[in-house]
Amino acid sequence: MKTTLLRWSLSVALGAPAAALAVGSHRVPLIALGIAEAAGAVLLLPRRTRIVGAALLVSSLSSASVLHALSGELPPLSFLVYVAAIAVVAERVKSAARLPDRSPAVTRDQVEANQSEPAQG
Repeated sequence: MKTTLLRWSLSVALGAPAAALAVGSHRVPLIALGIAEAAGAVLLLPRRTRIVGAALLVSSLSSASVLHALSGELPPLSFLVYVAAIAVVAERVKSAARLPDRSPAVTRDQVEANQSEPAQG
């Protein structure tokens, strides 16, 4: 199953508020958190940077949870859903990398042709 819709949904749902946080905040930790989360949301889209994007997103959600806790608030439960969705996207990339190449390196015709040729010596 493709995860295109999930990836794009995560990128928009996490990236847009993160960018707004980075631009609208006057506190350096929140600006840094917003930049990291927005970068993770963008990096989640291309296949080559998807794992890095997923790591940045999970790290930023973890950091946001700590900041919530330090301010006396409970982190939103939606963070758990986001982390689970990010894990699905990241696992999809890892499992696709483990798939064997489906095209044979040598075709059956090539093997048969090599066997029927006389040995050169």
